[in-house]
Amino acid sequence: LPSAYAWKGGFFMNKKILYFIGIVFVFSLGCLWHFFYPWSHQNFLVGLVAPVNESVPEHLKLLFFPFLIFSVFEYIKRGKKIKNFIFSKTLSVLFGMAVIVIVFYAYTAVLGTNLLPLDILTFLAGDMAAFYLSYRLT
Repeated sequence: LPSAYAWKGGFFMNKKILYFIGIVFVFSLGCLWHFFYPWSHQNFLVGLVAPVNESVPEHLKLLFFPFLIFSVFEYIKRGKKIKNFIFSKTLSVLFGMAVIVIVFYAYTAVLGTNLLPLDILTFLAGDMAAFYLSYRLT
C-alpha cells in the first residue's frame, strides 16, 4: 500500500517527492482552512488559527498553520537528523508568507481589484515558494 510505504519512510527518503506531497497537502488543507471559522459558528478558539475576515494578514494563516502541521510530521520522521530544520522551516514559511503579500498587493495595484482565481494562485505561489526554500535549506 502506498500509504503504508509512505509512513514507513519510503516517501520521506526522497525529498523531492516529500516536498511535492507537502505542497499538495498545504494547498489542500489551506483551502479548507479558509472555511474552518464559519464552520465552527465563529468559535473564538478556531478564530485564533483560521481567518476570521477577508484581510491579507488573516489569510496568511492559510499557509502558516498547514505548513506547521506538515513540518511537525516531517520533523517526527526525518527532522531530527537535520541540524537546521527548525530554522529552515521558520525562514521558509516566512518567505512563503512574504511572497503571498508581495504578489497580492502587486497584482491588485496593477488591476485595481482582487480576483479569486488570482488569490488562489497567489496562495499556491506562496506555498511553492515556502517548500522551495525549505528544499534548498535542508
